[in-house]
Amino acid sequence: MVSRPYGAGPGGPDKEDDDAENDQPLTPESVPEGPVSSSAGDAASRSWSWSDDPHADDPFEFPEDGSDLLGSDFAESDLSPATKDALAILEALPVGVIVLDGSQNLRYANREHARLLGSDLGDCDGIAGWLRSGCRDAAYADAVIADWREHIWQKQVTRVFSLKNQADQLREIEFAPRLVGDDLVVVLRDVTESRQAEDALRAMDVKFDAVFQPAEPGIALVDRTGRFLDVNGAFATLMGRPRHELRRMALADCVAFSDIERLRAAEARLEAAAPSNPTEPGSSDDSRVLFSGDEAIHFRPAEGDTLPTEVSLTVVRSPLGQRLYSVLHLRSDAESVRDFEQSRARSRALLEAIPDLILVLDRDGTVTDLMPANGGDWRGISADDTWRDRPIAECWSAFADAAGARIAECIDGETIRAWRFSETSPEGDGGHGEREVHYSVRVAPCEHDGAVAVVMDVTEEAEAREAHARQGLAFRHLEEAILVTDLRGRITDFNAAAERIFGYRLGDIAGQGLAKLYAEPGHERALNQEITRSLNEQGRWETRHRFFRRDGSTGEAEVVFLPVTESGTPRSLLGIHREVTDRSPDTSAAEKMQHRWRNQLQEINGLLSLELPSLGGLESAALAKMQARLKVIGRLHELAESLEAPVDLAAFARALAGDLHRMAGPEAGEVIPLLEVKTEAPSDEDESEASAPVTADFEMATTFGFLFAELALALFANGGDGGPAADGSVVLTRLEGHPLVRANVPAAMMSGISVPVLRALVEQLRGSLNVKQEDGRARWLLRFPAKR
Repeated sequence: MVSRPYGAGPGGPDKEDDDAENDQPLTPESVPEGPVSSSAGDAASRSWSWSDDPHADDPFEFPEDGSDLLGSDFAESDLSPATKDALAILEALPVGVIVLDGSQNLRYANREHARLLGSDLGDCDGIAGWLRSGCRDAAYADAVIADWREHIWQKQVTRVFSLKNQADQLREIEFAPRLVGDDLVVVLRDVTESRQAEDALRAMDVKFDAVFQPAEPGIALVDRTGRFLDVNGAFATLMGRPRHELRRMALADCVAFSDIERLRAAEARLEAAAPSNPTEPGSSDDSRVLFSGDEAIHFRPAEGDTLPTEVSLTVVRSPLGQRLYSVLHLRSDAESVRDFEQSRARSRALLEAIPDLILVLDRDGTVTDLMPANGGDWRGISADDTWRDRPIAECWSAFADAAGARIAECIDGETIRAWRFSETSPEGDGGHGEREVHYSVRVAPCEHDGAVAVVMDVTEEAEAREAHARQGLAFRHLEEAILVTDLRGRITDFNAAAERIFGYRLGDIAGQGLAKLYAEPGHERALNQEITRSLNEQGRWETRHRFFRRDGSTGEAEVVFLPVTESGTPRSLLGIHREVTDRSPDTSAAEKMQHRWRNQLQEINGLLSLELPSLGGLESAALAKMQARLKVIGRLHELAESLEAPVDLAAFARALAGDLHRMAGPEAGEVIPLLEVKTEAPSDEDESEASAPVTADFEMATTFGFLFAELALALFANGGDGGPAADGSVVLTRLEGHPLVRANVPAAMMSGISVPVLRALVEQLRGSLNVKQEDGRARWLLRFPAKR
């Protein structure tokens, strides 16, 4: 028996479940208090209006025959056949039915309504008396009548009241109102058993939670789609996530990818297996599969690494044998923890065996974990535990600048990113100079919205690649023809000089033998035998030999071919082809020719000086640069003892400074700045070597002279007041045996230097130039060739 406590609301729990769509007054401004009535019973004069029912096939719609269904003058013979059929149906219904007009007057009530409430509405003094007769006390009756008036009569909302039936037992009676035309039809149902079932279900849920939630093993209920139906507290603690969050997730979100497939396969086997069929090893019965030991399932908690866990999987079937849901019992015992710690120790040992720097970063670039580099050849940055929980930009700015947004892109796209970068370390070999370190970075996404970065020191590889590039440049730009063949004499490569000399492009002759270049038709075999015999007996083929060009012409060259070995084994042949040209043996005639050339150069300079005053600003500047470059060539030939002898750069620069200063020619009242050239002995050389001049070969000195002329012309054209601030100085010294030039000039003159010309000259010197401007001065640091 279901009853309500004394004084409880008559609507019970349904009062909180009112349908918002139905819980609306008929008119927004004119809902009367108390019973709704009208003086004449005319629907047009009522203070509220009924809406027409859109359902034409409503079972409670009565035929319009002009007479009331109930009344003092009721006679069954007066009813139409349709009305009689409707009354017969209503009387046979297992629910109570009452029909009220707009004044709450009874138009019809079947027999079932009296059984449900213990009294007939027609025998009572209206609705209030009828309801009051079924209530257990006066206070409850007042609440029921008020609830009837507000919700059933005025708003047509379904309500449930605890009322006495014919056996004087309290029952839960549901009142379901509905408008039919101008009448209100109320259907009454006894919902006591359904309410009892709901209460029992609630009690069962409470009992289930009382057993399910405090259970020590972690328990999870998973539906057929793999989503969590429910989890207990132990499972939520193991996963590090609250229960409400897990109930919105799937099992695949918490299990390693390889293990989720194992669980799904086990579920499929359990669902398909009959109760008598055996299961796989490790199962205790035919309805359970156990994953333990090496077969443990790896779960992914919210924080930390994956956790190997013993799992017992059970499938719950319906009476028809279909799987309703799966039950997982989890146990992470001490042995599993020990195995997990041993696994972590092995993984840590593997990482320590890697000589590279390993960083674990989150999306924002914070270092969450790291493994410092421990390789003996590591020359990069030193990382330690102080980096943990700090932004990588604070610990290693060069890495952060090179990484940019790549780490976040790697995490979001779940892809591997790789790049290279380099940085300059202030500590060079032996504590002198600077050292450039090259890094290769590879980043892969990991769990918990992070990424693992492996940083490798590839400085040796970069230096080898740079050396290979330099060798390639030399190979392409040498004046001698260089040929590379395999051990059978087939051409595999040759340089630009060989293309120019022979007239063949590499693609035209690759794969051809040396006989195509050095043998007359019909003598190919004899040439190959000669080359083979010479290589075997002398280790080289060296001769003066005639060669054949593509256009059919011939020439003569000094040829030498050497085997190229690797680990003592010949790999290829390298040939040097130097074309022989006739040269004049008359040295005095050559000197006379050189003297005449110098005179002609001076004459050209004189003519340019005469043309300068008649030209505009840009034309005059261009012509002045041309004249200065001619002076560079003239002075170099005067100072150089021979084309092979080294040139004293300080004496060369002083002579050029005087020539260019005179060429600038100050106008009336104008003062031209001075450019002082000095030498400085290196501090790291012996006294015997410190006094040696700073020299360079003829070609390098030529390029240096052109660069010095650019600097001097810009300084002299800058003008000024002639004071010390407008002057400049150039200091020449050596660093590790190579020329090092330091210049200090006014910063204002920098605008007069052509940057493309300056860059081209530095590249020809194979040098490095650094210009720093501060306090109105520009300080140059030029070294050539640059350190590689």
